[in-house]
Amino acid sequence: NNKVHISYYDPYSYVKYATNKSGSWKIYAIADVGMDAGDNNDIAIDSNDKVHIAYFHCDYDEDDGACDVGDLKYATNKFGSWQIYVVDADKAGWHPSIAMDSEDKIHISYGKYSGSHADLWYATNASGSWQKFNIGGLFGGMEGYNSIALDSSGKAHMSYYDGGRNLSYATNASGAWQISNVDSGGKTGLFNSIAVDSSNHVHISYCDYDNRDLKYATNKSGEWETFTLDSDGDVGLHSSIAVDSGDYIHIGYYDRDNGSLKYATN
Repeated sequence: NNKVHISYYDPYSYVKYATNKSGSWKIYAIADVGMDAGDNNDIAIDSNDKVHIAYFHCDYDEDDGACDVGDLKYATNKFGSWQIYVVDADKAGWHPSIAMDSEDKIHISYGKYSGSHADLWYATNASGSWQKFNIGGLFGGMEGYNSIALDSSGKAHMSYYDGGRNLSYATNASGAWQISNVDSGGKTGLFNSIAVDSSNHVHISYCDYDNRDLKYATNKSGEWETFTLDSDGDVGLHSSIAVDSGDYIHIGYYDRDNGSLKYATN
């Protein structure tokens, strides 16, 4: 119905939700998440216009300045009142990205620490209960940028900043998980965002952090091709990509030099 739904972090340690579906803006405090944790959140809307939010919950230790316990949590109002579930525990849930399939099943990509390193994980309730898969190594934890999108069959496509500081891509479209390197060469792949078009081709926007350029990658030709879209100063941070009904590309991103929001489209 073209109403707006936003999840966001309140610095007083709450994940909040805002919507104008009633005609005026209403704001709800969903969960108390702990200091510096709920800024990791993402939102999806199902076919009944119910809300689904994935977020990182942290029990922050002020003595050592770390998250001693971190959980990937999931909140929804699909039953009327807000309900919260732990999807994965023990330092799991960094930078969650959530997507909804045609049957209103949940798919989440996120970072999880294991010892001193972080891995990309994928969780879904498509089978009726939550299943979790370890996909591959991320670079760090806070740097573990990732993004998820679904194709017309409900298969997952994920972009992520891997342990070698490259842009990588993982999918289960063939039935088994396949991982490929999309772009490499010095801190490329940060701030990535992924979209899938009507032909199930993949499109990724991301930042080449060494050169501070906005880049774009696609496999629509059958193999990965990469393009530099903007190299005018310090650009390409916090990119977000979308594909319209004509399969044209739309990218929003940050120009740090000018403190501006920029937009690129073909």
